[in-house]
Amino acid sequence: MTQELTVNAWGAAPPHPGVCPDWTAAAGQVIEAGKRASQRGWVPATSGNFSVRASFGQVAITRSSVDKGALGPADILNQAINAALLPGSSAEAALHLSLYAAHADIGAVFHVHNLAACVMGRVHAAQGAIVLEGWELQKPCRA
Repeated sequence: MTQELTVNAWGAAPPHPGVCPDWTAAAGQVIEAGKRASQRGWVPATSGNFSVRASFGQVAITRSSVDKGALGPADILNQAINAALLPGSSAEAALHLSLYAAHADIGAVFHVHNLAACVMGRVHAAQGAIVLEGWELQKPCRA
């Protein structure tokens, strides 16, 4: 199987598919993702978390309790994937790191709080699941 590398959002072919060429570029992608999600209302207050794989062993990840619409470089941690969480890490940071460690092809993790999804989750919490039926774009999952 061959894999074609194309020019990506960073302006050059990445060193590995799904990997940002350096930490500064990865941090810039996290900041941009936070601003775009905030504009859409997906990360109210300080909710949500964003991370981008910066190299095979590092990720740029948002600090805890920061407004994702006003992110700056100081709000992004340079976290090693296989190391203890840095001070200021969010509660979900460990989940981000476990995903990166388990799946080398993951280039980013964006955790948002879309209002409709949050409401549906609260409404159906007692059932433990949300059952979707009859949606035109609904497709069966294949394992």
